[in-house]
Parts: sequence; C-alpha cells; structure tokens
Amino acid sequence: MKQSFLSSALSMFGRGKKEENGAALDTPKETKVYFEDGGAKYHTNAHCSGMRKPQYIPLSVAKKRGLSPCKKCAPYGVAPTVRSAPAAPLFASATTNETKPVFEFLSVKVAGVTFKNGRKSRQTILRKIHFKDEPFDKGTMELTLQREEWEGKPAFGVYVNGDQIGNIPAEQADYVSDNFSRLDGIVNIEVYGGGEGQNYGAEITLRFRNE
Repeated sequence: MKQSFLSSALSMFGRGKKEENGAALDTPKETKVYFEDGGAKYHTNAHCSGMRKPQYIPLSVAKKRGLSPCKKCAPYGVAPTVRSAPAAPLFASATTNETKPVFEFLSVKVAGVTFKNGRKSRQTILRKIHFKDEPFDKGTMELTLQREEWEGKPAFGVYVNGDQIGNIPAEQADYVSDNFSRLDGIVNIEVYGGGEGQNYGAEITLRFRNE
C-alpha cells in the first residue's frame, strides 16, 4: 500500500495574520512531528510503531537530531511549513490579478466521522475540537492528509494531531489524487453539529497551487 502525507499547522484562533493578495493569511507555522526517546525515526502519527511516550517537536528539531522519516507513517516525509487561510466556498480561486489564479480551494465534508479508532471515538475528538478542549486549547493543531488505497482506489485519511477524524469522500478522492502534487495544505477546518443528539461533522478546505 502506497502512502504519502501532507501536514498543515493550522491556527485555531486566527492569530498572526497578514494580508496577501487581498486575503488574510496566517504567518507560516512549522510542522511538528512525533518521536520517542531512543528512537531513530520521526512520525506523523502519535500511535505509530507502538510508541508509549511520544513527544511532539518541530520538524527542524527532529532533523537536527538526525531523525529520519518513518517508512510506515511518513515514507515521503512531511511538508515543513504551511499557512492557514479562511474557509472557502465549494470550489474557488484566489488571484493576484483578475486573470491569473494563484490558488484553488476545495471544500470537503469529511466522511466516516462516526467510526472509532480502536477504542477512541472520532466523535469525541470532534467534540473537543469544537469546544477547544485539551489538547486543542493551545491555539494551533496539526492537520494531516494521509494518502492510501481502498479496494484498489485512491483514499485519503484526515488526521488531527495524529488522530484520524475521517476520510475524504469517495466522490472527491479521485480529484484529490489526480491533483495531489498541487496540494498546498489543509487550510481550514470547521466542526459543526452535536446539538440535540446530533453527531458532530467536520468540513475542511484544501488549497491547491495553480501551475
């Protein structure tokens, strides 16, 4: 099974924003990864390789310590930085002028949000994000898109701080797969629902570079 990753450091509270091309964007935030004392690898998944006491450090620190990417959870490494942007419509473009688009944005409603990761409920993770409960009370979180295959077709898991919250819907997975090389990051997440017995849902925004 081939896997590749794109990781985004996303500000939850909109701090450190500046104007670029007429849109408010967060200043770059370095990707963070997991490692365990005595290990030689860094990971994008806190539960990879049976780590008992994973530590969360900037990617640059991991590289300075001589750690290499895990072949299981980060075979292609991870993106060093990414900037977050405001939510976008279903499909939109950001431009430097009226004729030359710079980015395209794709809004995606995450599928599989009611499943469990072992004993951990994805609904519990989404509820904590929604209410900014620990560990999502620090102002930032790490959003990761993991490329996989399901029954011979492209599939993508959506992870927050190393925990899966769901997947890219099958009807959008082909587009994401075909344009994965242009994918610049997950630049927004919105958790909704949860009231009156309803399940929580999540909508993310993917940003693609125009080549």
